[in-house]
Amino acid sequence: MEPAEDTDRRAPRQTGGVAAVTWTCAACDRSFARRRQSHLCVPVASLDDWFADGPPVQREVCDAVLAHLATVGEVDAEAAQVGILIKRESTFAELRPHRDHLRLSVLLDHDVDSPRVSRHIRPTGTFRRYAVFIVLESPDDVDDEVKDLLTESYQCSPVRRARR
Repeated sequence: MEPAEDTDRRAPRQTGGVAAVTWTCAACDRSFARRRQSHLCVPVASLDDWFADGPPVQREVCDAVLAHLATVGEVDAEAAQVGILIKRESTFAELRPHRDHLRLSVLLDHDVDSPRVSRHIRPTGTFRRYAVFIVLESPDDVDDEVKDLLTESYQCSPVRRARR
């Protein structure tokens, strides 16, 4: 990871009726919840470009996830090198590509006991939330269980208040 440039481009965003302050890296034009957030400073691609060379079903899965989240609230989807980062003020869900599926990860305040969860990461000293991972092979896999987890992850993701 490269250190973030020392620029102070702050972009107010409307989230839940409260303007939140984010920092935008001048080098890659990505927005973050924290000023000077360390990151891999590579510009994001469009979703169309990111999915252009992959299996069409992966774009369909992503579209199903984003269509559900559009009913929950405002989100940003960044097509980064590692996958699709789904953000409110910070990333609360990710879609990572694999040969024959996308792996969804969501951040939650609790663990999930489900046979569909392929991996769990428990909170540590600095990471205070659970991460659960679910394999999505088709848009049909974005069912009520997955939608509920996406909604909960969105709702428990931190929202920063505007500075006064």
